[in-house]
Amino acid sequence: MRPPSKRLTVVVVALCSASMLVVAGVATAAVQTISPVVKTVQATGSPVLAGSGRTWDGPGVAVLDSGVDVHSDLNLARAVDCSGSGSAADGNGHGTGVSGFIAAKDNGTGILGVAPGAPIYSVRVLDSKLKGSPSTIACGMQWVLDNAAANNIKVVNLSFAAPGSDDSNCGNTNGDAIHQMVCKMTAKGLVVVGSAGNEGKDLSYLVPASYDEVLTATNVVDYDGVPGGKGKSPCTAVDPDDSAYNSSNFAVSSADKEHVVGSPGVCPYTTKKGNQVGYVQSGTSMSAAALSGVVLNCLRSGGECVGQTSADIRSTIRSAAAQAAAKGHFFKGDPDHPITGRYYGYLATTVKSDGTAPTEPTTTTTTTTTTTTTTIPSGCGTPARAAVVIPTSVAPLSGGAATAAPKTTQQATVEPPLVTLNTTAALTPAAFPALAAADTTAPLTSVLAPKEGATVSGAALCLQAGATDDVGVTGVAFFINGTTKVGDGIRQPSGNWELTVNTKQLRNGTYSLTSKATDGAGNVGTSATVRVIVKN
Repeated sequence: MRPPSKRLTVVVVALCSASMLVVAGVATAAVQTISPVVKTVQATGSPVLAGSGRTWDGPGVAVLDSGVDVHSDLNLARAVDCSGSGSAADGNGHGTGVSGFIAAKDNGTGILGVAPGAPIYSVRVLDSKLKGSPSTIACGMQWVLDNAAANNIKVVNLSFAAPGSDDSNCGNTNGDAIHQMVCKMTAKGLVVVGSAGNEGKDLSYLVPASYDEVLTATNVVDYDGVPGGKGKSPCTAVDPDDSAYNSSNFAVSSADKEHVVGSPGVCPYTTKKGNQVGYVQSGTSMSAAALSGVVLNCLRSGGECVGQTSADIRSTIRSAAAQAAAKGHFFKGDPDHPITGRYYGYLATTVKSDGTAPTEPTTTTTTTTTTTTTTIPSGCGTPARAAVVIPTSVAPLSGGAATAAPKTTQQATVEPPLVTLNTTAALTPAAFPALAAADTTAPLTSVLAPKEGATVSGAALCLQAGATDDVGVTGVAFFINGTTKVGDGIRQPSGNWELTVNTKQLRNGTYSLTSKATDGAGNVGTSATVRVIVKN
C-alpha cells in the first residue's frame, strides 16, 4: 500500500539517543549470545525459558519503522512499504535493530530476543534518515488494521514519536487522525507499544507516547541483566547500573502514569543490517522493543494475556511489573525508589502477575567425582526432586579431619563482547538527577527447621528458612558450619524457602546450620546459628 502522493512536512523521528555512538557489527556468531535485555525482563526463566530452544507458539508483531532487512536471526514473515521510497528494505538499520531486540530466534547462533522467533511483520513508514509523516504513519497503521486478523498480529511496535498531545478522547476532540487509528487498533484487541522519548522531559508533549491507549516504555539501565547495581557499561553510557536512564522521558500526570512501564534500552546488542549483530544506539526505541517482546510472551499459548482486551493486557503487564518489584526486580527510579517529579513505572517482566517465580535454567557443571542422589517425596512441600548431597569434606564441629573438596568446573554463560567506544566529552555527576538513597538494609532471615538441638538423619532432611526485607528477598541459601554452602532454597507459596538434603554421607556428630538471605541490592543477612546432631 502506498501513502498519498503529497508528502507532508516531516514530523516523526525514531527514538534512539543521538549521544550514543554506533559500533561496527560483527558477522552473526556461531554461538548464541544471551544479551542482558533477555535477563532483565526475566525471560530466561519460566514461563518463557528463552535459550532453551523452545519453538515460538504465539502471535506476531507489526514493526512500523525504517523497514526490516532479511536476517538469519529474524523470522521476517512479511515486509510492506508505506514510506513512499518504493522499497520495503531497511533504509537505516533502526527497524532491523528493533526487531532483533523483540524477537531474535532461539536457534543456537547470533543473539536471543525477548520473544524468540516471533513472526515480524515489517511496515516501513520512515525514510533513511528516520523521518516520516502523518501520511506514511497512517498508511502503515491502516495496513495493520486490514491484515492483523489474518496474520495473527497482536502487538504493534511504534519506536518513534512526534510533537502532539492526548485529548483523552481518541483524537476525536483535537482531530488527531493518528490517535484515532491507534484507538481503532486497540478496539480490535491489538496492543500498541510506544517509546517515551529521549530528552529527559515529561512525555506529555509527544505522541503516541502520551496516548492513554498506548503502553509506553521508559528507559532503564541494566548492563548485566541482574539486580544489585554492579554491572559495568560496555558502551559510552555512564549512568549507574539498575537506574532510570538520564535522557529518558517520564510521566508526570496521573493519566500518563497509568500506561508507563520501565524497560531496558541502554547499550542494546542486537541484529544489524548485513546479517550482522552488534551494539546500536541507546534509547527508548529499544525499550519499546523489549516491552513488545514482554507483551508477546504474555500472549503466547497458555499466557496470562490470552483472551484479554487491550486495556486489560496493559493492566496485566503493569501489575506483573509491580509484583516483581516487591520481590527484588527493581531499579533506582521506579515507584518504590522514586526520583522526585519523574515517574518511570515499574520494570517490565515476563513473570506472571500471579507472582509465579521464574525458574532459571540449570547450568552445566562438570566434576571430577561422582555422587549418587536419591529422589525425595514431597515432604518438604515441593515436588519430587533430587536431594542435595552434602560433601564428605565437611567435618562435625566435634572434630575429624576433612578431605580435600572435589574440583568443579562450571561453563560460563556466553555474553556479548565488551566494546569500548570513544566519547568526546565526559559527563559530570551534575548532569544526572539525584537518585533515591541506595538500599543498604540487609534482609532478616531465620532457620525454621530443623530446630535447635534436633537429631537428624537420612536422605530426605528438609531445611526450611523464613526471610523478609524492606524491598524484597531474591534468594535464600543454606550453610553448614558457617562457610560450606549446601544449596539454594526454593521459595514456597507460604513465602518460606526450603531445600531437601541427603545427610547420609556426613559423619555422625554436631553441625551448625545457618541461612543467608539476599535482596535485589545485594545486601545479605545471616540467621542465628542452629545446631543439629547428625545420627545415621
